[in-house]
Amino acid sequence: MTSENKQNWRCSVCRVKEQKAQEHLLNTPKIAPSKLSEHCQDVEGNVTFRSKSKVGDKLICDPNEGITIEKEIVSNNVMINIADIIKKEVTAAMKSSITELVSQQLVDIKEYVSGFQDSLSFFNAKYEEMKKELEEKSNMIRKLQVDNEKLTGTVTDLSNRLNTAEQYLRECNVEINNIPEHKSEILSTTLLQLAKTVECTLHDDDIMNITRVAKLDKENKKPRTVIAKLRSPRLRDNLLAAITKFNRGHPNDKLSSKHLGYAAPHGPIFVSEHLTPSTKSLHAAARKKAKEQSYTFTWVRNGRIFVRKNEHSQKIHIRNTKCLDLIS
Repeated sequence: MTSENKQNWRCSVCRVKEQKAQEHLLNTPKIAPSKLSEHCQDVEGNVTFRSKSKVGDKLICDPNEGITIEKEIVSNNVMINIADIIKKEVTAAMKSSITELVSQQLVDIKEYVSGFQDSLSFFNAKYEEMKKELEEKSNMIRKLQVDNEKLTGTVTDLSNRLNTAEQYLRECNVEINNIPEHKSEILSTTLLQLAKTVECTLHDDDIMNITRVAKLDKENKKPRTVIAKLRSPRLRDNLLAAITKFNRGHPNDKLSSKHLGYAAPHGPIFVSEHLTPSTKSLHAAARKKAKEQSYTFTWVRNGRIFVRKNEHSQKIHIRNTKCLDLIS
């Protein structure tokens, strides 16, 4: 190949690029001749030279080879155009599909958010309603608590007054326990014999009333309690003092049914003030607590309960169950 032919010769790649620029099929910039020359020079080393027939130093070329190259160029251009068109169509279709999908999703989300807002508004209204009702109920409960405390105080005060009034009505009474029962018994005579035994002056007309009371526990085999009403509290106190003196003077022979003329078996006789049920219950609790704490003395005077640890300690007045904590 002569130097002149080398300068005019172009490889297939350079021809395709030049033809694309000339036909404006693709918007690619035209390669400058200087760059094409450089490219050709680079490619020249890769050119395979075939043996040629020479006639008068002229190059004989195959015309079918040029037609084949042109067909390949046209085919490549068509494929490139088709690929570009397909790319554009696919891009447009994808954009449309994505836009439609996102729009539908946004509509669904908007509806969901709208429903959520409605639900939130509903629950907020219910919450405010419940809050208002709760405040009203709380105020009512506080008011009822105050009223209940007042009523509790009133009931306690009235109970104390009633207990005091009942105890006042019993100020002339004595309660006698463990006197044997007989169908033909005369209780007034038995009481006079008891007073005579303990050396207390008591007459028949000093006994206003005497009777037995029903048992709270009918299964209890002990004799029914005897309640005697004397003429005055003074006579009651004198009788109780005489019984205490007799028992202290006869520690081995305290007042019993034997002294009242009853046959054996003999049992001790207990005489005390006639207490109200609430006072009696408090007295039992005080005696139990005093025994647990090793208190020596527990007694009742005019319906009031007292305890004392020993002869040198101060007495404690037990007014109610709270006072039991003072026994320690």
